This record gives sequence, structure tokens and C-alpha cells, in this order.
Amino acid sequence: MKPEQPWQRPATDGGQLEELLDALSGIGPIYAKRFFGGTALMFDGTQFGFYVKGDLYLRVDDGNRAVFEASGSRPFQYQQSNGKVVVVKAFYAVPEPALDDRGELCRLARGAIDAGLRIDRAKAAKPARRRGASKT
Repeated sequence: MKPEQPWQRPATDGGQLEELLDALSGIGPIYAKRFFGGTALMFDGTQFGFYVKGDLYLRVDDGNRAVFEASGSRPFQYQQSNGKVVVVKAFYAVPEPALDDRGELCRLARGAIDAGLRIDRAKAAKPARRRGASKT
């Protein structure tokens, strides 16, 4: 298990991140660390979500994506400097009602942790590719 990492709440979030971490504290040792322009949410070394610009996104895979899609949730997206919009289907926004329901938020987060662990295991099982080797 990874030790808790120090982090600083973004000055502009008005304490929302601290509230989210408190709401998620019941699922185990969660910690936060800097992640690009936001904050990554970690559980035992596995990233299961991130908080950016006031929105919480959780990790999805085939095991939990349908729950997010059924709620009308959307995948994370951002705009590149050239104007192209990039959609990151590995992370979906937490449905608004779940933000006010600790039980539902924790249920979704546990699913995101499970998705992150499945993805980490799949990556670890793949043989390492040598740098410069072709993909044939």
C-alpha cells in the first residue's frame, strides 16, 4: 500500500475537493496528488479518478461504464491548442445526484477503483515492448 501523499487543495475550489475526499473516506485509504491542472484521486497506488475545474471524473471500463452512461454522464473532454476536442472515454463525470448522496458516490468510486485495478492488472500482464521495436 502506498503511503498517503501530501497535496494542496487548489485555491479556487472553495473546499469542494476536501468535501469529496471526506465523503469518500469510508471506502479506504484514499489520497490525492497533483495531476496536470487538477488533482488525481488514488487508492493503493491506483488512480481511480480526478478532480478538475470543479468536476469529479471517475475511471470506467466495460465493467462499470454502463452505469455512468445510463445516468446521462459524459466522458472527460478537453480542447487542444489547435482547437481539436479530445474525448477521454476512460473517465466519466460523476452524475450530479451522486455528489449529494455519500452512499451512491462511494458505490461509484468503488466501481472506479475496481476498474482501475483491472486496467492496472491488464497492463502488468502485457509483455514489455522494447523501445524502437515495431508493432508487427
